[in-house]
Amino acid sequence: MSEQTVREETTTTASRGVQRFAPLAVALVLIVGALVLLNGGDLFGLGIGAASEKPEIGSRAPDFELTALDGQNLRLSSLRGKPVLINFWATWCAPCRAEMPALDQAQRTHAEQGLTVLAVDVQEGPVLVRGFIDEMGLGLNPLLDTTSDVSATYRTIGLPISFFVDRNGIIRDIVIGGMTEQMIQTKLQKIL
Repeated sequence: MSEQTVREETTTTASRGVQRFAPLAVALVLIVGALVLLNGGDLFGLGIGAASEKPEIGSRAPDFELTALDGQNLRLSSLRGKPVLINFWATWCAPCRAEMPALDQAQRTHAEQGLTVLAVDVQEGPVLVRGFIDEMGLGLNPLLDTTSDVSATYRTIGLPISFFVDRNGIIRDIVIGGMTEQMIQTKLQKIL
């Protein structure tokens, strides 16, 4: 066997080995990436790649600024000193639609106590959101997270998800999924 034939066979064998393990390597990278995302950007709890503010009970609510349906900008930190209920939702989400009247009622009922309900619509435009608000007869002025940057910061894993933030900007409760009026009233007691 010539030296060139040996080199070609070695190269072919090596290529087959790489081809055989390439899908495994890609799968491994995807799995590690998914685990990092599920862990809030934190690589195996080591603090590598983690966001500086985690939206969890007892931590400060990450600050953000969004444009409301009426065109005004609102920054969460400007509401310091007031209790805030942040609700991430979308018009296509059935549980979101079902809880929206109760959120609107909570805003009205507890306005004297300073409650602000921030209904953060995720990835929808103002025309669609305005139509929904008008159709439902709601007094809320939703914020528009058209790029999903804020929902990503809050690590929303589904809709709806609500964060109950006290007057000092600390998250006191988190509810994943739809809420009833009774549940909202119970959770509000932690921040009013």
